Amino acid sequence: MTENTSATKSPKAPAAKFGGKGINIGIVVAALLTIMGLALWVMQLSGGMVQTGMRNLDSWGLYITMFMFLVGLSAGGLIISSAPRVFGVEGFGGISKIAVWTSICCTVLAIGFVVVDLGQPLRLWELFAYSNLGSPLMWDIIVLGTYLILSIVYLWATLRFEGGKGSATSLRVISAIALVCAILVHSVTAWIFGLQQGREMWHTALLGPWFVSSALVCGVALGSWWSSLCARRATLSSTSPSS
Repeated sequence: MTENTSATKSPKAPAAKFGGKGINIGIVVAALLTIMGLALWVMQLSGGMVQTGMRNLDSWGLYITMFMFLVGLSAGGLIISSAPRVFGVEGFGGISKIAVWTSICCTVLAIGFVVVDLGQPLRLWELFAYSNLGSPLMWDIIVLGTYLILSIVYLWATLRFEGGKGSATSLRVISAIALVCAILVHSVTAWIFGLQQGREMWHTALLGPWFVSSALVCGVALGSWWSSLCARRATLSSTSPSS
């Protein structure tokens, strides 16, 4: 007598599908914006930095404006991610991981804007070959590079701890270092602005705390927004009928 194995077989799980209508539309829009951005960048390389809004009275144009904005978002994201772990505050686990992810993405974008602002990206190596440590711009590059590495290490330590492979003490130490670096990265940026004597509003010692507090507010806003989107996506996925 043969067994009816078809009755005892477990139902096959449906194949995982990538994305969805919203994600596919987002990818198409991002691709179109990338192509348009590359075309405009070629125009800028041929027409000069005046294309970004730079004039005799405006030493920094669109690229540095976006750099400042993204550095603020990045620093704020890492602050709200690492500070609760440093001071032992519970209840920030969900937003903490999202905040450090957004921090890394914003840092990469900020570095990209610095590269295109050079006008001659192929000469990027000269920043390190002929570096001037007496310039605050060079210190901004050093702190930003260190900050990106620490953000990646902090994310790795967080994922390792959640997987049960890391200790709480080591994660807390890394969180403290990341918190200090997040404050420094925006303090150095404020230092650069504070040296502009021709701008009365910038030439003040209060610019550092102002930048850090603004970054904290922006980081909380970005982390909360992404957390609400992820929570809404998870809710829709859990309530959708199974195929």
